[in-house]
Amino acid sequence: RAAGRAWGEGAVRGARPARTRTAALDRLHTVLAAVGFDPQTEQTGDGAVVRLRHCPFAESARAHPDIVCGLHAGLVQGVLDGVGARMSLDSLTPFVEPGLCLVRLGVGGDG
Repeated sequence: RAAGRAWGEGAVRGARPARTRTAALDRLHTVLAAVGFDPQTEQTGDGAVVRLRHCPFAESARAHPDIVCGLHAGLVQGVLDGVGARMSLDSLTPFVEPGLCLVRLGVGGDG
């Protein structure tokens, strides 16, 4: 997770702080799309759900989910931290369906 967090923070280094939840989610979407996740984001009353509709590392993630999915969880939190979002990663659930992973974000936390 630490490596993923550094990756996420580096991806948004120098960006202006996100002043709204929408701005933070837009930046997260941009980073995840650039990596190849084909994200779809939906805000909820208490955070957001991000559907990762394509994992560019699917084969490795299936073989080593703790490592690969941990890296991706760190990436998400690193982006949120890097833009000063008041959101944090609640969970990343891999392969809830073939080719679909779910990220749940909560408002508050250390993000």
